[in-house]
Amino acid sequence: MADQEWIETGLLRILSQEPSGRAFLQKLFDSGRSVIKRSLFFETLKSKRRLRLCREVSLSLYEKMRLNNRQADPFARFAVLDEYDIYAGDGHYHAAAVHDIKKEGKKYPTQHFYSVDLRTHALRHLTLADTSGIRKREHDTRALKRLDIETLRQSAPKGRKVVYVWDRAGIDFLQWFKWKHAGGVYFVSREKKNMALMVMAELGYDKKDPINAGVQSYELVGCSAGVTVHRVVYKCPLSGEMYSFVTSLTNVPPGLIAYLYKTRWDIEKIFDQVKNKLAEKKAWATSSTAKNMQAQFVCIAHNLMLTLEQ
Repeated sequence: MADQEWIETGLLRILSQEPSGRAFLQKLFDSGRSVIKRSLFFETLKSKRRLRLCREVSLSLYEKMRLNNRQADPFARFAVLDEYDIYAGDGHYHAAAVHDIKKEGKKYPTQHFYSVDLRTHALRHLTLADTSGIRKREHDTRALKRLDIETLRQSAPKGRKVVYVWDRAGIDFLQWFKWKHAGGVYFVSREKKNMALMVMAELGYDKKDPINAGVQSYELVGCSAGVTVHRVVYKCPLSGEMYSFVTSLTNVPPGLIAYLYKTRWDIEKIFDQVKNKLAEKKAWATSSTAKNMQAQFVCIAHNLMLTLEQ
């Protein structure tokens, strides 16, 4: 199977609503496309060379979307964020493949970690969870620590800063400190309920700026790891609900920290689309190569939809 045909076939698998690989191949045959043998299709899912190709295609499209699809940038009106690339990150699951190995008598879902460029909505696969040995799932912070700083910076040029908006599973204050000083990578999250943070100082901010309208307090707080972060307590003007955010960012208005976290919902909507619109609910195959391919094809499909939308 030629590489281009193989890329097209993988994309068609994402767009298909068929629940299994066999059903998908039957649908391709019924639609008049060339016959693809079942053994050939499933064997290509094990090819590391094809995975490298798939990743190259996916990243190329991702970078193209980031360059060309800027009209929807929700942060364009905030000059203080001009020097930042802004991403939301999170884990996402597919149901176990048919032949996945059981652990303690049970199959566990396939876990991936993705990021979305919040300025453009372009989607990127960060890594497949490490579930080697007896591990059933991987915690978000462990997966993030496995990534090198260049992967986290996502090709950002020297001097440019990078922000990740992650849920509570991404909190590790000591690691935040290391990423900030080693690579200009910052994090925003919500405070965990069981945290006992010590208030070190009250921080000043412009209370007349409309972006800070819901801010109740802005503090420098310390943690048991021996580092400090900023905490924003925010009251939603619409619902009256209180939120507490923690961040390693230091030069961004506190109300904008709350807004950054609000935009994290975009990645949840993308995951909902992948599951319920593209019907990608189950892993295609057992090998880590195949699971990584599926994630890359999900990104290709999403970013092509952005192209069509534009």
